Order: sequence, then structure tokens, then C-alpha cells
Amino acid sequence: MKKIKGFLLFFVCCLLSCLTALMFTACTKESADKTDGQTVGSDGGNQSAAADTGSDTVTYLNSLQVDYADAKREFTIGQEFTSDGLKVTALITEQGTSISTNSVDVTKDAEIDASAFNNKKAGDYKIYISYTYGGTTLYANYTVKVVSVIEGTIAGLVMDYDGDRQTELSVDVTKASIDLSSLKVSLITGENANNTQTEELARSAYSLSYSKDGGEFNPIAEDKTAITDLTRGTYSFFASAEYKEGEETFNMTSFFTFYVLDPVVSLTKNEGGKTSFDYDTDEVIGGDWTYTATYASGAILQLGYEDVEIGSTVNDEEGTHSVTVTYAEEQLGFDVSSNDAVSQKYTQTCDVSYEIGENPNAGSEVEETITVNISNIDKSQFADANAIGENIDLSGDGAIIATATAESVIKITDNKKSIDGFSFTQRLQLNGNGTAESKSIKITTKGAATITVYGMSGSSNTVRPLALYDESFTAMNQSYDNDGNAIAKFTYTVDAAGTYYLASTSGFNVYYISFTQKYTSGGVVTPEPVEVNASNLEVGNITAPLAVTDDESIVILATADKAVSVDENGKKLNGMSFTKRIKLGGEGTIDSRSIKITTQGAATITIYGMSSSSSAAREVALMNSEFVAIDSQYNAVGGTSLNELTFEVSEAGTYYFACLSGGFNVYYIAIDY
Repeated sequence: MKKIKGFLLFFVCCLLSCLTALMFTACTKESADKTDGQTVGSDGGNQSAAADTGSDTVTYLNSLQVDYADAKREFTIGQEFTSDGLKVTALITEQGTSISTNSVDVTKDAEIDASAFNNKKAGDYKIYISYTYGGTTLYANYTVKVVSVIEGTIAGLVMDYDGDRQTELSVDVTKASIDLSSLKVSLITGENANNTQTEELARSAYSLSYSKDGGEFNPIAEDKTAITDLTRGTYSFFASAEYKEGEETFNMTSFFTFYVLDPVVSLTKNEGGKTSFDYDTDEVIGGDWTYTATYASGAILQLGYEDVEIGSTVNDEEGTHSVTVTYAEEQLGFDVSSNDAVSQKYTQTCDVSYEIGENPNAGSEVEETITVNISNIDKSQFADANAIGENIDLSGDGAIIATATAESVIKITDNKKSIDGFSFTQRLQLNGNGTAESKSIKITTKGAATITVYGMSGSSNTVRPLALYDESFTAMNQSYDNDGNAIAKFTYTVDAAGTYYLASTSGFNVYYISFTQKYTSGGVVTPEPVEVNASNLEVGNITAPLAVTDDESIVILATADKAVSVDENGKKLNGMSFTKRIKLGGEGTIDSRSIKITTQGAATITIYGMSSSSSAAREVALMNSEFVAIDSQYNAVGGTSLNELTFEVSEAGTYYFACLSGGFNVYYIAIDY
């Protein structure tokens, strides 16, 4: 029986030893993250690492207990971590002839690892505790919280400036200034947006600085009362102050903007830069020109090719030419009504003359073809290809232009048609009755030309014409009809250089335009002068347009209702004697009682004439091709003696001489180049 009891005791002891060994399976510190305030395990092995008392009794570390009831577990940002109040208890087991476990306060000997704690950022952090006994180390942990007392608080700065937010410089005001005494900086705090308080801050409570056009910050001393000598630009003034609650702080800023405008008042080209070029040069005309922009304050700015816009230049017309150079500058200002920044644009121009040398091929005959296939037009260039309200330079050189206005739009749309080996995918829809201003195709030739068009009526089974018109939009008796059932080819001819129009009386679709022209190349070929002496005309009434020169450069305009007459009348002027006169008979129009004059270039137009009344002076003028006055210098021409009237025109074109206030008699007309 004693043997059985001894065996049983030995068996129980072995079983307890095995269970104890299982409890102390080795672990790492990371496994402590799985618990909070409890023992996690040992990194000292099993019972074999327990303390040896020198007898059959073995003492070992069983577990750790962490009591953080009295420890600080919540910290505010900025507070240092402390473990004061934390109590660590070790459970130590003695195993000999019997097993006993004792609780031991090991707080002073335990190691506290607070390396994960960050008092600068709100959040939860693990605090690790370890204790080593007899070669065995056990771990435990607990969680602390860092909170922000400032988070959610409404706090900020507001800057108010009780003064003008903009100054425009001038000859008298060449620099601007800002009065800092008109500046107020306030602190706004509150629990929410509906519950705030405002407190004006003393100047010492905030720092102040400013920058120009987003550049470097310039600090402003506390005793500074004004910022002076401000030139053109946008100035941002910044206030900065620190808000503090507890150990937490954050920086508050606010700003306002002050604008200094300096209008651009002139643009001049500087000396230098190439102004003489070879004929048909590849050089960029104006590429090396420089300019000076002058501001209202007297300030200047040097500009180059990239800063300005140079107008259209020519390189294939020998002689002296002029081009307009434009400089545009936008400056920011302040609009009181909208309480916001607005952009102010200043534009100045200057004209620059340049020379094109002689054409080495002058006088040679040139045959040139200019073609536009509507299928090649990129529709994406238009905001709305179904409603184009401005002219389109179809050929890129002004030779073929589709005309349109905001009120009379044209379209470019997808449409497939085939003819004569062409396959078209797009069409130009002229969209209605054409005029010189809209819904027509304007063609400018340098000489006689053959014009080819592929097109069709805009409505099937509806016959519509496509006719050719001259510069004054008078029909030239060249017109083709199409019923809209099939695309067709139309051919027109013109005998001389000029501007012509293709138009319909209703919707018409055009797919292709081309013209082949022949002209004499280059060189300044001075046309022969043209003159008409009324003494050489037949006496009688003129009731329809009458060309009085072989080249039709001078035409007397008349109608049956508003006739012009030629009768006998003797006058002398400048050594010339006249026996007849042209009696215009009243106020002139583009169709009647006027003289149509067509020049081949810049010219001087001379008229010998006088009022039809000896007691009433007349107003006469030279009109452009649209019958708008371009030279009205003679507003009181008398009727007691013959007068010489001269007009200068700068380019080839069609002009009209007319009286604007009654009857006028003409004796002589001349065109000199």
C-alpha cells in the first residue's frame, strides 16, 4: 500500500512538471500585443531554467499581473509619459514536495518600455512591461491614449483693411503706399461656427509680412506705420499668430491683397534689328526687333519678339511696307462692387516699316493653282461647326474665304459624295441667301483665273443657283443651277485680278473650290495712268452704267430714274481747257449719280469739278467699295470756279466719287500711280 501511495505521489509530481513546462513555452516581445495587463509568456524556456534553491525545491516565475487602476492612462498632446501609479506583481511558484505560489510586488524591478509613445500626435499607444526572474522573462502591456484638447476648436485670424485696395499710377502718382494703421487683425474663437467671439489683437500679438507677385516674403517691423514705394504688381500682406491651449499650439494666418496698376501708355521700336530683306526671304520679319513699353508712372519695360504680336507681313512684294506691332498686358486690380480681383488689359501698338528687295524673277509669267477640299478642314477648330459665325480662311492665305457673321452662320458637316475621282466626306453649307458679308465664298486672284467648284443644292428636288459676283457683289452673268439630286462641277472665269464672290439665293452645299490663275510675277510694275476728259464724251443722258475707259477702271453710274447727263460747258484749269461737263445731278449712291473708280494699286485720284450751284457749296467724298466715306476733306466745294480735288488711296480696290449734298459737275477724272 505504501508503495502504491509513493508511486501515485511520484506520478502526480511528474504530471505537474509537464503542465508547468507547457505554461512556459518561449515567446517574443511582439506576442505581448495580444493581451492588455496580463502575462503573455516567457523567453527563458521551461522549468529547467527556473531558480535552483540548492535542494529538491525548484522556484520559477509563473506570471505577471499589471494593475493600472491608479496609473495615468490619458495624456494630452505635449505631456510626458509617466508610469506613476502602475503596480506590477509577479507570481512565483515553489515546487518541491509541495507546490505553492506567492505574489511579489516587483514594480521597482520591472522594466517599462514606452518607446512607442508619441506625445506629439493623438492616438492609442502600447506600453510594454517586462520582468526577469531566475533567467525567465515575462511580458505584459497596457494601452494609453494621447488626446488633443485643441482639436475641434474654432480659432483663426481675420485681417481687415479700412482703405483703398487698389492704386492706379500716373505721371503725378509714380509710386503707391499702404497705410498700416488702417489694418486690423482679429482673433476669432468658438465652439462651433454659430458660436464665435472676435477679439482685436494688439500689434505685438502677431507678425506681419508681405510679398510682391508671389515672391519672397518681407517681414514688417512692429513700429512700421506704412509700406511705401510700391510699383506695379500684386501685393499680399500676411498676418501670423500662435494659438495655444494646454501644451498644444498651432499657427494661424490670414492675408489681404493690395493691387498697384500702372497702365501701358506707349510702345516704341528700339533702334537696331533688321528692316531690309531679300525678296521671298525665309527670315522672320521682326524676329530681332526689340521694343520699349512705357507706363503711366514713367517706368519702362524692354520687350522682344516673344512678348509682342506682329501683324501680317509680306515677303513677296518689293518695296516699303508697314506692319503693326501690338503689346498687350494684363494687370490685376480690385473691383469694389464684386469685392474681388479683376483683370485689366492694357494694349499699345506701333507701326514699323521694312523693305523687301527686288524680285529677281520680276516680269516672268506665273501659273498658280490654289485648292480647298472641304473634307480636309478640321472641324474641331470651331466651337460649334454647326454654327460658324465668323469668316474662315479656307486656303490659309486669304485667297479663298468662307464668309459668315454671328447673325448669318454657315456650317461644316459630314456628308459623303463622289465625282470625277474625288471622294468627299465633308461639305460647307452656305445656309441661305449670300452677300459680300456672309454665306458666300470670297475669292481673291492676282490675275485672270479659272474657278472650279464641286457642289449641289442644299435641298433635293429644289433647283438653286450658284452664281459669280464681282467686288461690289454685282452678278457677272455666270451662274449654274442644281436640283440637289447629284453633286456637279461648275466652272467660272475671270479676266483680271480682283475680288469675287460665289453665292446662292438659298441653301447651297460646297465640297471643293479651286482656281488656277495666271499673272506676272513680282516686281513693282507701275500701271499706266488713266484719265477721262468730259470734252471727249457724247452729249446726252446716261441712264445705265457707262464705262468711259477701255479697261473699265472709270465708270459713270446711272439709272433710268436717276440719270446723269453730259452737256456743253466751257471751263479752264491748270492749263487745260474743257468744253463739256458730266452733270451728276444729285446725291450719289453706290448705284447711281456717282463715278466708280478701280485702281490697280496705291494711287492718286484727281477730280476737276464744281458745285452745280453758284450760291450753294457742295460736300463731296471718296467712298470705299461698300460706299463708306474714306476721305471727306472737301466738304464745301463752291460753284463759281473749277476746283482741283485730289484723293490718295493706299491699295488696289474699287472706290466711288460722289456728291453728298446735291448736284455736282465733273470735267476731268485721272488715276496716277
